[in-house]
Amino acid sequence: MNRILQQEAVDNKIVIVRKELNIFRLNSQPLSFTLTFSGDFKIPKLYRKESYVYEFLKKLNIDGKKTFSQIDGNQQKKLVNAIKKITPFHLRKYLFSYHILIHPNLLNDEGKLYEAKEISTYLNGLSRLFNVKLGIDFCLDLCNNLTEVKIENKKYKSQISNAMKIYYDMRANGTVFENDLIIYINYKDKLNPNLVGILSSMLTKGGIEQTKKIVIISAYQKNNFKLSFRVHNKSNYNLNNLARKLVENYGGEAGGHKQASGAVTKKEHEEEIIKKIKQIDENILNSNF
Repeated sequence: MNRILQQEAVDNKIVIVRKELNIFRLNSQPLSFTLTFSGDFKIPKLYRKESYVYEFLKKLNIDGKKTFSQIDGNQQKKLVNAIKKITPFHLRKYLFSYHILIHPNLLNDEGKLYEAKEISTYLNGLSRLFNVKLGIDFCLDLCNNLTEVKIENKKYKSQISNAMKIYYDMRANGTVFENDLIIYINYKDKLNPNLVGILSSMLTKGGIEQTKKIVIISAYQKNNFKLSFRVHNKSNYNLNNLARKLVENYGGEAGGHKQASGAVTKKEHEEEIIKKIKQIDENILNSNF
């Protein structure tokens, strides 16, 4: 079914599907940025090495301010071949992937091409900012709403950046609870509750500081107490059961799967929930309470 829908979208000039370098936002962000912070596939000699990327592109006579789709065909080939040469042989099989790109008929932005995944990221950010109307407008008219969506996306990123700063401040002043098993951060009213999930994921996946511990983040959601649970994908702990057991005696709700779950209960139960979180040990995790 996915193939049928994709082919229909291609035939109707809604999307373009093509095999390219496995780099997120390759065609919509400057090459100097995408090569330095390539998310999906990290090129060892380029990843987080801004000065090296600058020299690398300069030697190829490629303008790093341009996106991949904005440079000509010869420059694209030159860049791909140069990246192949500096990529270790055992990693080359991960160097390319198929990209689903929004057709320029629908979204024309100075030669830039946007991935469907990137549009999804924008929509995700809008939902977390409670801006549902703009999200719907964007789906109906990508081109005329893109500028406003990008402004909102900056606000979303700013909220995440501010949340990380608060996290570091809390670590510095000793208000983050941590033991051999868990890291627990209670943001209370200092965090948009829609961000608890993404922040806990960032902790376990290395966006802040990679850990194999269970990460629990909580924040107030009006009169509710919202929690997010994440753990490294090699863990055998069942966080869905953990979340459910933590709140079930307080009229709360929980859901998710083994490595990622969430829960919500009334704010009045905050102290009891925190007490239970601090009592989590191997026996509790293995017995699911």
